[in-house]
Amino acid sequence: MNFDPFSMHKNMTQQWEKMMGEYLSQQVRDPAFMQVLSQNMQQMLDMEQLIQKQLQPILTKLNLPTKESLEKLYESLHTLESKNLDLEEEVMSLKQELVKIKSKPKASSTKKAKKD
Repeated sequence: MNFDPFSMHKNMTQQWEKMMGEYLSQQVRDPAFMQVLSQNMQQMLDMEQLIQKQLQPILTKLNLPTKESLEKLYESLHTLESKNLDLEEEVMSLKQELVKIKSKPKASSTKKAKKD
């Protein structure tokens, strides 16, 4: 029988997944675990809000942009790019019309040619 490291790894991974699935399934059914998990998540959210609240004035004092100000800037930039593309299309259209007008023979020059 040949040694197959890939097969061995696959079997170990499957066993680990099964054991972890059973363990987590038991933990999720435990009200005490769920209460601790809920408290932990709430504390993390509170900490994130506190960091954001304290970071805002620091960024302002350092004259650094906040996430919100960068988002507004990107939105404005996107709007400007869109308007620029529209203007470029309009200019190209006007150039094409101008070329067509210039390529048409003038009515007055054809009348002069007939007189000669």
